[in-house]
Amino acid sequence: NDRAYFPLDNDLRNHIYMAKRALQLSCLDQENAMLKIEQWRKTDPDNTHFFRPFIEGSAGECPRETAPPTAPENKTNGDEDSTTVHEAGSYQQQLLWVHQTDWQKQLLVRYGNVISLIDATYKTTKYELALFFICVRTNVGYSVVAEFIVQSESADNIEEALRKLKSWNPDWDPRFFMSDYSEAELAAVQAVFPSTKVYLCDFHREQAWVQWCRDHKHGLTQAEADTLLEQLCTCAWAPPADGDNPGELYKLAVNDLKACQVWKSHHSVRQWLSNMWLSIPEVCIS
Repeated sequence: NDRAYFPLDNDLRNHIYMAKRALQLSCLDQENAMLKIEQWRKTDPDNTHFFRPFIEGSAGECPRETAPPTAPENKTNGDEDSTTVHEAGSYQQQLLWVHQTDWQKQLLVRYGNVISLIDATYKTTKYELALFFICVRTNVGYSVVAEFIVQSESADNIEEALRKLKSWNPDWDPRFFMSDYSEAELAAVQAVFPSTKVYLCDFHREQAWVQWCRDHKHGLTQAEADTLLEQLCTCAWAPPADGDNPGELYKLAVNDLKACQVWKSHHSVRQWLSNMWLSIPEVCIS
């Protein structure tokens, strides 16, 4: 009968709850994040953090980045402090968190100027916030070299995070950048790296094609979906001509696509491909 040796499930839940409460820094997640970042700065001073909390307001525009009124005395190794509210309720400040370790900077300098990748993950955090990773291909595989979270997945917010990373890595200027099909990501990358050639990730591109073709609401049979996917892959893998303009093989592949029965029979296919994929051959062609 001694519950110290034979605890009930409820006893275990209570102990887990008390242990979590003891580790909790604040009842507010945003304050927890700020306090946790301060702990990381002390334990790993070589790492770089930028955190700007969300502040609710109604008037004015959301500032992209503001300087704190007083600089801290113990600011070291490029750490940047979160912004503060100048007038409570005068504007809405969006959340932004950018993080990079010292070894991630070294990998970015060594491998990031050939090709860099940006990838967003969804439904992996408690809140509806997109977590972005910047990756490079190293001699042993792909590695994450920076990460950031934005309040909303807009081109301006992603651009601000990329510019923050660019300020930490002034020599970072990749020849190529790879992204999934997100207009916000494409616009942000081009704004920060105007001379960089941006391509769509093959995996995400073909995944989007498969999901669309297999969706029953579009009315394609299994055979039609397979035919359309085969035609699309032929277009994507056609070698481009010099510069950004697609070459003759690509044009022939597109003509074959438009001549197939699936294209002629389904208005949804024609509308989807014309508006979304055939309008950007310069970033779709591998």
